[in-house]
Amino acid sequence: EPQLSGVTAEAPGGRKAEPQLLEDKSPKQGRTSRLASFMRSASKRSVSRSRSEEGSPITERNHRLMNLEPQLSGVFAEAPGGRKGTQMPNEKPLCEEMVHGLTVEQLRVALRRDDSIPKVVVRGRQAQNVAATTWSESKRSPGMFVRKANFVIPLPQDFPKAVTRLVAVPTETSITAVYRLTVHGDQLALTVQMCSHDVPYGENFRVHETVMFKQLPKGGVSVEKWVEIMWVAALPWTHGILKGIIESRTKADAAKDLNNLVTVLQGLVR
Repeated sequence: EPQLSGVTAEAPGGRKAEPQLLEDKSPKQGRTSRLASFMRSASKRSVSRSRSEEGSPITERNHRLMNLEPQLSGVFAEAPGGRKGTQMPNEKPLCEEMVHGLTVEQLRVALRRDDSIPKVVVRGRQAQNVAATTWSESKRSPGMFVRKANFVIPLPQDFPKAVTRLVAVPTETSITAVYRLTVHGDQLALTVQMCSHDVPYGENFRVHETVMFKQLPKGGVSVEKWVEIMWVAALPWTHGILKGIIESRTKADAAKDLNNLVTVLQGLVR
């Protein structure tokens, strides 16, 4: 998409980028507006569509969601703290996997396929009504490829009573996700920033995932994953208990997804 280069340009924490790996030269776009305005898009774009494993068709609603605003660079452009969305976390990874018999280049080719992300979210999140743009190279950061996806995922219902007394948890939620893919030498970085639109206070935070693929000297690839919860708006003081629960549940679910990602990519290579 022509204006995808600014998507997920900023994120919290104020950390310095690792320029040898991920460098985002996007200028600051100002405070991110609420993602609700993102849904009022009118500019038509071509999108690649996917069916879920259950055969759910792409609905007219999802088609509308994929119509991008003319100023898409302002969406997900910034988050508190001024941290770039493409910067590496300064902490230990949440989880790690090993991929034997493959190279980083083979995994890059697999990820660049139009069906890669739809397959990943269907397998890992039981997503339905998946709609995704194709990969587009960033004009501001040549070599970085970006794509956007919308889908619907089921939500667990086994929350503590302390949560259900405060908020009603829906059975499913629509997701907007923006993916970035960057290569540097024998390393490949995939980042994704997601917003859950239907969960209580879902637009107060974003889930930011970073997956790093590293070629090993003796063959094979190590895959590491980081998960960060970015709070772009504070919760009401009466609902402060939700913050810890949201963060712990989100990270636990994201850790399970890494194996699904690796499995899908292995299948696409072979």
